[in-house]
Amino acid sequence: MQFKVRHISAAVTSVLIAACGGGGGGDNATRGTPTSGKAVDGYLSFARVVCDLNNNGSAEDGEPATYTDIKGNFVFATGCKQGLIASGGTSLDTGLEFVGQLRAPAGATVVTPLTTLVASGMTHAQVATALALPTGTNVLTTDPAATDSQGALLDASLMKKTLVMQQLLQKSTELFTGLGGVTGSVAINTVYLESAAAFASTLKTTALIDNSGVVSGSMVHTMLSTALTRLANSNAVSQDVKTKFNDAGGAEAIAAISAPALTSQAQVLANASTTDDITAKTKDRQSSTAITDNVIDAIASGELNETNSTNTALLQSLSERIKTAADQPAQKTTVASLPVYFDETVLPVISGFDGAEGSSITAGPTNGYGKALNVLRKGGQNYAGAIMTVSPIAFTESRKTITARVYSPKAGVPIKIKAEYASQRGTAEAAATTAVVQGWQTLTWVLSDVDLSKAYTGLVFLPDIGTVSPTSGDSYYFDNIELLGDSVVVPTNYLYLDSDSIGFSANGTTGSAVSYSMADFQSNTGGINIKWPMADAGAIKLKLKINGSFSFDPSQTLSAAVRIEETGGGKGEIRAYTDKVAISKSGDSITLSVPNLPQALIYSVSSTGQTKAVVDFASKVRGITNTLSTSSGAISTVMFGEVVNYAITGLSNQFNNMSAMRGKYKVTIVVNELPLRKADGSPFDSLTIEVPTTVSGGQAGNIVPVTGKGLVGYINLVD
Repeated sequence: MQFKVRHISAAVTSVLIAACGGGGGGDNATRGTPTSGKAVDGYLSFARVVCDLNNNGSAEDGEPATYTDIKGNFVFATGCKQGLIASGGTSLDTGLEFVGQLRAPAGATVVTPLTTLVASGMTHAQVATALALPTGTNVLTTDPAATDSQGALLDASLMKKTLVMQQLLQKSTELFTGLGGVTGSVAINTVYLESAAAFASTLKTTALIDNSGVVSGSMVHTMLSTALTRLANSNAVSQDVKTKFNDAGGAEAIAAISAPALTSQAQVLANASTTDDITAKTKDRQSSTAITDNVIDAIASGELNETNSTNTALLQSLSERIKTAADQPAQKTTVASLPVYFDETVLPVISGFDGAEGSSITAGPTNGYGKALNVLRKGGQNYAGAIMTVSPIAFTESRKTITARVYSPKAGVPIKIKAEYASQRGTAEAAATTAVVQGWQTLTWVLSDVDLSKAYTGLVFLPDIGTVSPTSGDSYYFDNIELLGDSVVVPTNYLYLDSDSIGFSANGTTGSAVSYSMADFQSNTGGINIKWPMADAGAIKLKLKINGSFSFDPSQTLSAAVRIEETGGGKGEIRAYTDKVAISKSGDSITLSVPNLPQALIYSVSSTGQTKAVVDFASKVRGITNTLSTSSGAISTVMFGEVVNYAITGLSNQFNNMSAMRGKYKVTIVVNELPLRKADGSPFDSLTIEVPTTVSGGQAGNIVPVTGKGLVGYINLVD
């Protein structure tokens, strides 16, 4: 039986296997009948739930573990009489990755931010009082996300207050870890639980929400200050975080500038109305990084430091600025607005005119950052161009400058943009202030004559204005279109691939590597070409860079997964994953180490869908260590040809003629725990790959979901 799919267990059996990892939680359970429950921040899909046998609040190897289904349901087949710990997964309603680690005491049937308060020392009655819940509300057994047959929440008030608490915990955690440049779930979960304990201690005696639904700003301030003080004295928290607290002037100063913004975000959730409104506002507020970004920016600029920490006027000014930024929408739910990177879920509307009607959003030239606006001029008028329709651009007196990455096929041409409102054109315009060169460059336009009383909803792009393009066509590309100003904060502390590109070497040498851009990989009409059959020496070549800085907790690990599917109509596919690869960072080096008892599996299905198999990679990758460098000019190598060929040998009993495979395959890659972003700082999408780890009687079982930042692309197996 011919098997027609088998690759990039490469591109991620590389990051997956040369990075490989060890075992996911076992099924050894406590004694008793099955117990079930739900994990809720919205229902948490594919979250990992652990039975906390020793009741120490920490998920440990050897403790029974299970995963939630898409609607947040989980079951311990032989029961769990202890507390519960839930982490990971994505929220079913918002589609966002869950941040933090929920807990619930023994006997709970739901695991939520409110059960986390109970597990942190509060009683039912204290939680009810703090959040103005009806007397008798049992937060350990009441599902806050439950709906009626029409999809309306049964207890909207409980759901909103659950989300308010998650917002406070999540954004506090992101702020605290962001200040220290610490990344990964180990550090995040530690800070989340320490914050929950601090919040619980303050909420025991003072209410956060009153009977009219108003969130107390003074109480949010107290909670933040208490949490920061607790973290500064906790042995479980990184010294990097503590040092940054002190540099910024301590707990009180950070709380003073952050609390108004966090209170405002919480109030937005408390005021939400319908079920859909609650979901939309939760997604928007949980997506916002404005508080962390602006506090970090205030520290980096020197505005907030130990000397200024008692300057009341300065703290007030900073708090107002951060609140203003935090109140801005983070999600564009109807029409896109600036900044525009053309890789978002919601895209702007593009309309070419007078000879540029073929303009569109498409993959950009080499060295671009994914998709871009292609203004395609073919004859017509000497002012042919394209209009990009967006939601109103946030011009202010100090924000009238627009920048964009621009690709020009020739140098020295004039490139003009215009901002327009309603149906009017030319209300504000400017020529690029930077000389145009051939290839990619960043251009700047200052629209000094914008009328701040108007709502500008269009940008007109006019490349090579004044000249008629040949009918054969000239393509000008625009990407990363941003409005600059005093409230723009550049993302910090992340890892990225230089120019969003990756090299593949058939023989493992740097000189023979062929470079591919993210756009190449993601194009379903293009893709990356891989020579097949693959040589043992086949390798990926990476130029890794760091924006800002970050560190890992010493016990941090990562998981990775890949799914490869036939595109020609067959059912053949491969899903592979590894777990608990140790990560460490020292200077410019990031080291990935496979434990001595790893779990590294590949699940495969034949083209007909009739034959399934699982191959265990553990013996091949056990003990492997790979170090990647982020130093200037360094090229890191990830070897995977040998591992892929090992997999082929292991699969040969079930699938034959694998060396004869050719054609295009769809590839989905997920790697969690790395602070990996695109080169411009924009995030990758959150994806989940479900990997069966057993096959019995032709049926796949024991599904392990791997959730993290990922991307979808295409690969061509060629001679």
